[in-house]
Amino acid sequence: MIVEKFLNFFLPEQTVVAMFWWCVGILKDICAYTGMTYEALNIWVFVIIQPALILIFALLWLRQKVKRRVVE
Repeated sequence: MIVEKFLNFFLPEQTVVAMFWWCVGILKDICAYTGMTYEALNIWVFVIIQPALILIFALLWLRQKVKRRVVE
């Protein structure tokens, strides 16, 4: 309950809903431009690209952390 009130204070529900539909509109525009279906684009973005980026950035962070440890 407290967390919900906190989140609603900073991000009212109508803001979240508006942001969601804005993102859906962007995805639909990309679909129209590329000829992909909305579902296929969702798979590419949220199942393939996003996890790959998270993995890449985590590996880069770890590599930099190891380099700093070697320098010290």
